[in-house]
Amino acid sequence: MAKLTHFDEAATAFTEAHTLLEKVVSGEIYAEAKTAATLERAKQQYAVALEYFEGHSHLRQAGEVYDDLGYLALHCEDDPNAALPLFLKAAEIFAEIGDVRDQLATLLELNMIDPFHPETERAIAEAITRGLPFDLTPEEDPVIWAVAKREADDLEAAHSLIEALLQEALARNDKARAAKLLGERSIVEERNKNRQAAAASFEASLELAQEAGSKEETLRAMLHLVDTYWSNGNKSKARELFERAEKIRGVPESLRSLRRIMALNFK
Repeated sequence: MAKLTHFDEAATAFTEAHTLLEKVVSGEIYAEAKTAATLERAKQQYAVALEYFEGHSHLRQAGEVYDDLGYLALHCEDDPNAALPLFLKAAEIFAEIGDVRDQLATLLELNMIDPFHPETERAIAEAITRGLPFDLTPEEDPVIWAVAKREADDLEAAHSLIEALLQEALARNDKARAAKLLGERSIVEERNKNRQAAAASFEASLELAQEAGSKEETLRAMLHLVDTYWSNGNKSKARELFERAEKIRGVPESLRSLRRIMALNFK
């Protein structure tokens, strides 16, 4: 394709490529041959747009191209080896321009590729140090990374990341988020067989959740503590706390379901 000479041309090429990618991802284009042709056209458009953006130091736009190309490689072509360096490059660019939100969103795509990649750990630690946006979506939240580490039995790394996130939340006086992170830390402590530390974290989580007025985190902490007390043989305290938990209304269905399941034991 011809080399582009104006920003508007590059922006148009990127928009066309992104639209084609969305059509494939949404299932609007599903025939195998047509899908392959559409992705090839998208990659051509991304390539000419990227050449212009990089050649003229339009870093944000270049980062968006790399991010899209990583998504295309991972989700449309099932090629994680190709996607990995593309996502890392996008994250590097977003970090360079100070866009922590897009940096994190890009890095968290790597959960599906390599949760142990050292560059991602370093980059996430740097992003946390620089300060996280207060309104992160679940897809952007490094908590996802901590949970992935925990489920992969990398408990030390999970604990370290959760602790960093906890201190960041406390520094902003975000009590609801701190309560959630204390709950996550408690689960890691449980996996490490540190029952006393787990109970202490759950109790701290409950206190902060109540101060923040967060019904969801209050109920979550209560249900975990009920299980902890019951397992430790303190059945009267478990029943008393469960009776309080039953009275909390307006919580997600998953927590309501858990409360119903636990009722079989604590009534």
